[in-house]
Amino acid sequence: MARRSGRPATSPSSSGPTRHRARTRPRVASPAWSRTSSSRARRSTRWPGRAIATRACGGRSRRSTASTTHCGSRPAYGCSCRHGARRRPSPRGADVPDDRAINASLTVSGMELRTELLAYVEQVVVDQDLYRPAMFAISLVDPRHDIVEQSGLKPGVSIEIAAVGQGADEGEALVAGQVVSIECDYDQLGARVVVRGYDAAHRLHRTRRTRVFRNMTDSDIVKQVANDAGLQVGLIEPTSEVHDHVSQANVTDWEFLSDRARSAGLDLTIVDGELQLGRRGTSDAAPPDVGEDPRRLLFGYNLEAFHARVSAADQVANVQVRGWDDERKEPVAATVAAGTEAAGLDAAAPSELAGLFGSPTFVAVTRPIRSEREAESTAKVLAERIGSAFAEAEGTAHGNTALRAGAAVRVSGVSEQFNGAYVLTRVKHVINRRGYRTLFTVSGRHDRSLLGLVAGSNGNGNGHGHGDGLEGRRAPGFVRGLVSDNADPEHLGRVKVRLPWLDEAYSSNWAPVIQLGAGPDSGTFFLPAVGDEVLVGFEHGRVDQPIIVGGLFNGTDKPPSYSSYLDDGAVTGRGIWSRTGHQLTFHDADDLAGIVLQAVDGRRSVGSVGLNAKDRKLVLISDDKVEVRATGDIELKGTNVTIEADGQLVLKGSQIKLN
Repeated sequence: MARRSGRPATSPSSSGPTRHRARTRPRVASPAWSRTSSSRARRSTRWPGRAIATRACGGRSRRSTASTTHCGSRPAYGCSCRHGARRRPSPRGADVPDDRAINASLTVSGMELRTELLAYVEQVVVDQDLYRPAMFAISLVDPRHDIVEQSGLKPGVSIEIAAVGQGADEGEALVAGQVVSIECDYDQLGARVVVRGYDAAHRLHRTRRTRVFRNMTDSDIVKQVANDAGLQVGLIEPTSEVHDHVSQANVTDWEFLSDRARSAGLDLTIVDGELQLGRRGTSDAAPPDVGEDPRRLLFGYNLEAFHARVSAADQVANVQVRGWDDERKEPVAATVAAGTEAAGLDAAAPSELAGLFGSPTFVAVTRPIRSEREAESTAKVLAERIGSAFAEAEGTAHGNTALRAGAAVRVSGVSEQFNGAYVLTRVKHVINRRGYRTLFTVSGRHDRSLLGLVAGSNGNGNGHGHGDGLEGRRAPGFVRGLVSDNADPEHLGRVKVRLPWLDEAYSSNWAPVIQLGAGPDSGTFFLPAVGDEVLVGFEHGRVDQPIIVGGLFNGTDKPPSYSSYLDDGAVTGRGIWSRTGHQLTFHDADDLAGIVLQAVDGRRSVGSVGLNAKDRKLVLISDDKVEVRATGDIELKGTNVTIEADGQLVLKGSQIKLN
């Protein structure tokens, strides 16, 4: 929302500090190469309709500005040092605000900050970043120790900060957010208060959550998370793929949604207090190198400093993503050409730089990929991420409200190697009594902040970073879980598990169970029962891709006949027991060596078949009847055959032959 700057045109009221006259530093002779007093105005070839002229050192500006910086003595912008804006102590030792008000307006809880209070504001900094909430810091002098009460700048209140950029008559909002903290600083120079806050995105950082989203698209997930966090939903680019199961496992809403957005090649932003999901600006959206668009940055005119780097390091010609389709039991892969929309230079491109050194195709295998469509979309995102590192830059421009994180600008007036279009990753607006400056950073799809470097989110996976930057939060190692469901609708022998240590209500996606052999109509099949404790691993460290490694005994569920199969450290028996007690046991003790197959009815054994290795005999025991049936012949043959009956012996047949 456009807003007229709150810069006071007159001195504060009589209740505030009195007006004073600023002393002017004596003019000194400037070097011959810097004298401009005799320069005549000339028409700009780059900026039609404007004349370019430099006023003499110490000369008066044609138009009123907020800057009162003496020529040749400008401090560094963005400096938070309390000596950066020196205050004049009053006779009583209390700070008196300068009558040179900053070129900004503050709206607190819907009310614009009064002019007499705005005079106490020393500096306003608004820091916008594509990878974290926009934040602001407001520095005020506090001569009567009541500036917080007078201004209403307390934690929790809403605030909107607007500024007037170069050549503009009205202010434009830079950020709308909430105050989160206040600080004080008392020393010999007086009292100072710093008020800090964030835009609405900070609500997505406040807590870690564990939950599951089922049968939803990414755009639907974003809407639900925003509503749960109490955020207004803005423009959400619809996504078509419906996910059966998406896990948010002990991560903040911002981390979770950012991971989902990156995977879809989209960006998460806050605009006018609303959460939006869409594609960031591209270098193609930069203005042409003609006209007076505020996003045109001409070095020596509205661009004061510029540092850029064009590098062929890590650049590749192509990016390939590989995975495994477990439905069709075959690999999947997709290859795309490297490139970027984060920068478009006149003299270089990622593919050209990659070709200088014959870079091979970069292959990514660090995340589960189940289909060719998923492989292709992931390859495009990764190609953009790698390509965006070919050109990075930092710069300082005159105060410019059109410079925002995600905005595309055109830089000119520098070497042809660096002229071109850039998409801004981070923008810092610094407004104080010396004027208004805008600092910016271009780092493509990489977070070059200290936090981003520590988190290891800047690599592309080719040995110069940590992964492909798309993997999100990983779960290394193995964890314990409880089986919650084993009725696999696709009859693949999978189960779902609860992870009570993570969250009581969390239940995983369908997880395959490791078997001793699993071929076509062959192998073993041991399916864990609901309630069994199991060991869970995660494919590529993804919590939403669990694999059951095996079952675990515990203090409640103990192994059967444990002490019977140990003899002074030696294991004398092994076996398989069913839940009802049927067992197949292998005995290695000298006096019991053999194999026993036993059936149990309740707690009573109904029979067993034993292979006695010591006596070299097969023993068939039944507590009831034994039947041997065959549709063909039955032949009993041995050196000696004994048939003994305690009761009646019956032999039946159409013919009975006795030899």
